[in-house]
Amino acid sequence: MCNQQQYDQQGCRQCNQRRQQKEQAAAAAAAAVAKKKQQQQLVEASAVAVAAVAAAKFFHFAFACIFLWVCWILHQRRQRQQQKESAAAVALAAKKQEEEKA
Repeated sequence: MCNQQQYDQQGCRQCNQRRQQKEQAAAAAAAAVAKKKQQQQLVEASAVAVAAVAAAKFFHFAFACIFLWVCWILHQRRQRQQQKESAAAVALAAKKQEEEKA
């Protein structure tokens, strides 16, 4: 076993090997941490993307419902207006018929 001073002075192989092993272990640990962090970011990005798609689908559905509701209201108004016009035409025709009889 070499202490730091012996390593600095002699550059012994055993110390060199230990240092390389420690550096490799540290590099492997750093790579594992980076990979885990990258995977976590990917999961978070996927969750955000899923939430965005869900929100877009919800708003699309809501817009479609509102659009259909407005169309239905306009249709109902148009039907009521046509019924009023028909009733007025029938009343006018009846009035003309009574005038012709008189």
